[in-house]
Amino acid sequence: VHVRAGRDGSGRSLDPERFTILSDELGSPAAVRIRRGTRLEVGDVVGTVNRFAHVHLGIGPRSGDVNVLRFSLDGFSDRVPPTIPPRGISLFDETGTELRPTRARFVASGRVAIVAEAWDRVDGNRRSRRLGGYRIGYQVLRRDGLPAPGFDEPRMTMEFDRLPATTDAGSIVYAEGSGIRAYGSRVTRFRYVVTNEVRDGRASAGWWDTSRLPPGEYRVRVVAGDISGNTVSRDVAVTIVPSAAAPSPISR
Repeated sequence: VHVRAGRDGSGRSLDPERFTILSDELGSPAAVRIRRGTRLEVGDVVGTVNRFAHVHLGIGPRSGDVNVLRFSLDGFSDRVPPTIPPRGISLFDETGTELRPTRARFVASGRVAIVAEAWDRVDGNRRSRRLGGYRIGYQVLRRDGLPAPGFDEPRMTMEFDRLPATTDAGSIVYAEGSGIRAYGSRVTRFRYVVTNEVRDGRASAGWWDTSRLPPGEYRVRVVAGDISGNTVSRDVAVTIVPSAAAPSPISR
């Protein structure tokens, strides 16, 4: 929708033998017709970027688009790691109540949702540009910095290799407060529910069950990466205490 299909920057046909410009009653371009049997080869120019200065490219069915960055795009480079801002990690209990840290340490029990704000940029972007990341996950470390049982490696719970087909995928991926400026937000924010899982076109809710670890002091490390292999991490301190009573499960 942001491309002058079949036209140059002045609105003229790139190739009248291939692209016929159809105009409306006011003389403005309304559609582009391509003759049946026309063959397009890789590298052929099929349009020019319009005043919105960006392009949407989709590959695959509408119910499961493939991440186009998995392919080699001419001129694309990314040496900029994602960003997890200070205080970008939040914890919520099963009722949806946010846990407030005391002296920079959270106190948690039972099942917990981890929410992390993160964004990415690629080479050439303005510093104010914010893009979604490619993968994000978490790891639990003991007080001495060694991995806690079951967390020898970070659990990369979200990997955006394929668009999930479920209609509720957005609410599984993003926590409240997420939004982009094009829809009225003051700043673009990606707040990922890191304890949920998204990969291979599927999305499902999940939790960090703190009761599976002995009570004590730990660190939760959130790891975010882009498709080019750049990564970033940020830690928060968490004290696990025994649950007073097992809460009833709720849906998120």
